[in-house]
Amino acid sequence: MRGFTLVEFLLVVLLLGLLAGGIVPRFSPSPLGVDAAARKVRADLQYARSLAMTRGVLHGIEFTAAGPYILYEQSVATPVEDPFKRTPFSEGLSAFGRSQVTSSLRVEFDAWGRPVVGGGAALTVSNGSFSRVLTVSPETGYVVIGGP
Repeated sequence: MRGFTLVEFLLVVLLLGLLAGGIVPRFSPSPLGVDAAARKVRADLQYARSLAMTRGVLHGIEFTAAGPYILYEQSVATPVEDPFKRTPFSEGLSAFGRSQVTSSLRVEFDAWGRPVVGGGAALTVSNGSFSRVLTVSPETGYVVIGGP
């Protein structure tokens, strides 16, 4: 007789269960991805603010709903160079799962680091199940990450 023993069958079922257990968490939304994406957006806003203060000219970021955002100097037509990639600064959140910015917004900082456009505005980063709201202080330009 040919066939599988009960031990062989149980080993196959166990291996399939382990494989499925490793794949399912990759496809289910996680608050960790949204938290990391929100911290990335906050860091880029702080970078734009820092550039405005050190260079003494207007710098900003233009966010497009569900698309990449651009960090620029003076106007959106002149993106700054990404210090890591050495290309024009355009950033998407694809590295953070399904996280994306859910609304369009422009934030610009003057030479003192104050937001002249977008101060007090809220920006939402979401992956469909979890979201984080970033708020830019209208007086100081400081960025705060809040919950849903």
